[in-house]
Amino acid sequence: MKPSVGIWTLLSRLIIFLIIMAAVTGVGLWYLPLIHKNQKMRQKDLQIQKKIEQQKALKEELESSVQALKTNATAIEQAARERLGYAAPDEIVIRFEPTQETNSRPEKSASPSRTMAE
Repeated sequence: MKPSVGIWTLLSRLIIFLIIMAAVTGVGLWYLPLIHKNQKMRQKDLQIQKKIEQQKALKEELESSVQALKTNATAIEQAARERLGYAAPDEIVIRFEPTQETNSRPEKSASPSRTMAE
């Protein structure tokens, strides 16, 4: 024979279950702001990591450019032509100045300087 479980025993178990559920819910609500803060910090960390990778790629590019300028005469000549507007003695440098119309439509703008062999 099974002993019968009284109504008071069932109500006591129900109340204990509800108290435990309330405690779990309270702890969850207590830590909810921390969870959101953690998510924001992870997103910020990912953005910073992405910027770090971009800066590393830029560093590699600049280091290779510096190395090329230190060792390669052609690279030095090309840099002098592009950045400083230098030309060989037998060349004519033609510069194109942007007009107001060119400024309003950047897709049709000409490069600031060009060299042309005679």
